Amino acid sequence: MKTSIVSGLKCFVILKALIVNQITQQALHNITAGEVQIFQKNMERNMEASHLYILWTNDNPVTAEKMVFMYAINSMRREWWQEVTVIIWGATPALVAENPEIQAILKEAQDAGVHLTACKACADQLGVTATLEELGIAVEYWGQPLTELLKNDEKLLTI
Repeated sequence: MKTSIVSGLKCFVILKALIVNQITQQALHNITAGEVQIFQKNMERNMEASHLYILWTNDNPVTAEKMVFMYAINSMRREWWQEVTVIIWGATPALVAENPEIQAILKEAQDAGVHLTACKACADQLGVTATLEELGIAVEYWGQPLTELLKNDEKLLTI
């Protein structure tokens, strides 16, 4: 743990030096070549992280409007992320199928470029698969894909 904190601090020193364009021998004195490579790989990975997945399981309409879709829509409009995918899971497929206000927000999200997908097992069990498909939502099994997202350390926001 102490080693990772020290390495993290060293990486911060490198980043600060790069930002202010004042890389000095003193700033780099105790940093090994391996640590620089790790730092560079982490920076490249963070720069490449352009796809956000939002796992939406909370069927509260206020949370849907004021968090899930407010953030998803603004992420696309303001280009915070290149891609945003909202995964509709748990009780939320029923909320989507039954609530016209939520459907209007979903349409706005789709128009902004947000990709919407729903858990097929959940939608089937709740009897709303056809309604979701009519709304332009991709209905797919998400167990394995979610596992892959987690194993690959993808950007996943859970609500």
